[in-house]
Amino acid sequence: MEYIFRETTPEEKVQIMVLLREFGKISHNAFRYFRKLDLICLLETEHFRMTRLSAQPEQEHVLHTFAVFGDHFAETVTFRVHTDRMCEPDEGGYTTMSDSCELTEQTGEIPADLTEAAVWYVLNSSKARKKLFPEQWELCNVAAVQREMWKEQDFWRSKDIVLAEDFHFTVTTDAERVRLWKSALQYVERCYGYGNVCLTKALTDAKRSFLLTMCLYMSDGIKHCCEPDDYGYLFLTPETEGMVMVWNLASTAPKIIQRHGEIPVPDETLLRMIRFYADYCSIWKLYQNYREKHAAEDAARKKAQAALDADLKI
Repeated sequence: MEYIFRETTPEEKVQIMVLLREFGKISHNAFRYFRKLDLICLLETEHFRMTRLSAQPEQEHVLHTFAVFGDHFAETVTFRVHTDRMCEPDEGGYTTMSDSCELTEQTGEIPADLTEAAVWYVLNSSKARKKLFPEQWELCNVAAVQREMWKEQDFWRSKDIVLAEDFHFTVTTDAERVRLWKSALQYVERCYGYGNVCLTKALTDAKRSFLLTMCLYMSDGIKHCCEPDDYGYLFLTPETEGMVMVWNLASTAPKIIQRHGEIPVPDETLLRMIRFYADYCSIWKLYQNYREKHAAEDAARKKAQAALDADLKI
């Protein structure tokens, strides 16, 4: 049996999202679930194609749920997989070996050789993703999931999935950074300091009707108040500006405890924006760093080549 990892087609992306919509056990905004959803990279065999929907740790095992589909079927299946890391000191690394793979749940008839393929997927998917989509894989994957969710926003919103919203991150302009800094000086109390004020990136929408960015963070370990950690965000529109403080941001029920200035959106909408920022800002930042690194390398190569070309002129 030959296994091949490749990028999914637009039609396959739709098939995967349909399976997730019909069989996915989605109860709240588990952003890690969608960050790790393998929507853009799948395993193909002679008889079927498969991609992982989720991986749930369970003591010594991990429950891996896959979307499996072919020309005439589409199902989900879950395996309990146990893996061991075997040390190879001569090569300075590790090889992951699997010694068990137990079928725990299926939604219909599945190919007989799926068990072997599932183990192979678990052991090789990380390497395959890195090869197909180097460092930007996770951002590409989240963006692909978001585009598919936009097609059925009502369903995903009903599941409280903020990724279904029309939000994205942007690099701020010089004028916007001036406004953000003035707002921070006005609303961020000095006892918090300004080390967490972010001026260079912000959450926005397709119309750039608002900018939202983090401006403060203080853990209860520093406050010693037996309270939740403090999170603060600046919110700007073309006409207004303000700041909001939030508690319990990592929970399923974050709470706005303070509003300052003028913020022309209700708490529910504002919390969805803040949750989106908190959940997905980190991977966007990593990708920006990746782009900047490679842009600098490309510029250095071009400069070196230009100098060499100049020396070779006759």
